[in-house]
Amino acid sequence: MHSLLERQLRRLLSPELRASPELAPLLAAIDEAYRQSDSDRVLLERSLDLSSRELLQANEELRNSSRVLAAGLDDRTGELERALQSLALEMGERLRVQEALTREETKFRLFIEKLPAISYVAEPGNEGRWLFVSPQVETLLGYAQEEWLADPRLWHSRLHPDDAQSAVAEEQRCVRERDQFSLEYRLLTREGRTVWIRDDAIFLPADESQPDRLQGVMFDVTERRLLSDQLVQAQKVEAIGQLAGGIAHDFNNLLTAITGYAELLLHRLGDNHRYARELSEILRAADRATRVTGKLLAFSHRQPLDPRNLDLNTLLIDVDHLLRRLIGERIQLELSLASGPIMVRAEPTQLEQVVINLVVNARDAMPDGGLVRIATARRRVDASGRHAVAALRTGDYVELSVADSGSGMDAETLRRLFEPFFTTKPVGQGTGLGLAMAYGIVQQSSGTILVESELGKGSAFRILLPLSAEKGETLKVRPGALALPGGRERILLVEDDPAVRDFAFSLLADLGYHVMAASDGIEARAIVEREGLEGFQLLLTDVVMPRLGGAELAREIRLLRPDLPVLFVSGYARNEDQIAALLGPRCLYLQKPFAPAVLAAALRRLLEA
Repeated sequence: MHSLLERQLRRLLSPELRASPELAPLLAAIDEAYRQSDSDRVLLERSLDLSSRELLQANEELRNSSRVLAAGLDDRTGELERALQSLALEMGERLRVQEALTREETKFRLFIEKLPAISYVAEPGNEGRWLFVSPQVETLLGYAQEEWLADPRLWHSRLHPDDAQSAVAEEQRCVRERDQFSLEYRLLTREGRTVWIRDDAIFLPADESQPDRLQGVMFDVTERRLLSDQLVQAQKVEAIGQLAGGIAHDFNNLLTAITGYAELLLHRLGDNHRYARELSEILRAADRATRVTGKLLAFSHRQPLDPRNLDLNTLLIDVDHLLRRLIGERIQLELSLASGPIMVRAEPTQLEQVVINLVVNARDAMPDGGLVRIATARRRVDASGRHAVAALRTGDYVELSVADSGSGMDAETLRRLFEPFFTTKPVGQGTGLGLAMAYGIVQQSSGTILVESELGKGSAFRILLPLSAEKGETLKVRPGALALPGGRERILLVEDDPAVRDFAFSLLADLGYHVMAASDGIEARAIVEREGLEGFQLLLTDVVMPRLGGAELAREIRLLRPDLPVLFVSGYARNEDQIAALLGPRCLYLQKPFAPAVLAAALRRLLEA
């Protein structure tokens, strides 16, 4: 019997009852139940023991997995934190870069807006779109940005007809060669005014977001081109002037001999001689030739002038009546004069001739009538600033303008306008010397002439002369009806032109002088060394000669004989300052050609001083 059952039976039943046969089956069943319970408990305990070990093992595995997971989670959390930190740094850097880009974009936009030029991006070709154009397109060309961007053909349509072909060809070359270009051409503004443009552009090939395009800058170089054209014109005219002056010098030498010999013969033969009339005709022809060379000398800035301070307004008022007779009734003359006296230093007759030539030129441009407007004004010229004018220094100037409503001039005529003998008039209706002479007189008066003209729109000549400054007058001998006084003094004659030298020698000999002649300063120096200076009472010398000129020779001789009179002659006219540099005590200057009477009077004036 199961021990638990037996212990319960002792506690609960008497021995008699425990032995009762009636209870035997029940007790046997209970005993079997206890035993079965023990068996089940043992099995359960074994099962529980196994489950506990498995649970402990699973729990350990779970703890291990948790530790691994926690470690992985820590690692991922660290990585995430580091990634977040990196992202924050990157976002901060991107923000700084974006702010920097915004600042640079603002600076660039301000630069583009303040730049005195048109910045642009455009597709190439006649139909290429303009992708961007800066606001300066309105300032320089008169078109709003939106208007310029809306019309792809606007740039081509505003190209000057003379420049369109070359500008388009250069653009095509740039695109074809994927290169850059720098080109100067003319554009017409909305109002039709012509401006010179320097276009600097580079070709940019297409990318994912942009087509093929040209990116560039267009600068307004109109003022620089005008100054450059003025300088080229001045250099060209100066070169022609040197040629004209050289020709006039040679002609003056020839005319000196022709006039001198003719007057000498007329003086010897008398007015009643049968050849007196022919000699007079020679002198009249020589006088006309002298006037022609005078115009050439004026053009070459070498004509002798007698400048004085004068009021330009008064001069114009004085010639007003003459000008109105010249232009006729079909042309209206309008004077617009600055208030008050407007003083310049010039030779009045020469300045009058300049005005007359310009007005006559305006008249000839208006055969059917029109308007000539003459105006004076004061103007400040800044040689280094916006109001610069080629060949003029900074200072205050007087502007004299002569404008007409005539036919105007093309570019080729403008380029040659001041050349001697250039004229657009029919043969026999003009010499081509009027404007050349005007140019030379103005240049010799320290001024300049500017011209603006377009075909069909008239012309405007602007003369700029400096405000006057007082200067001493230079002594000059002027031709007149003089006798031929002579003397017995000894004269050293120095002249490189044989005809002039022979004429002067003959004249001086006829006047009773004793003459020794030399062909240049070197030969004259040899005569002085051989003969000595004591025997000479006067030096008569040309100024410009090969090897040694007259001025240098006179300086050398004056070192030995400071009191020796000197008479300078020259076929090149000198301005006041140059003449003053030659002149000293007992010195005179004669401009070729000169008459025998003038030479004779000058000699006596020096010798008797």
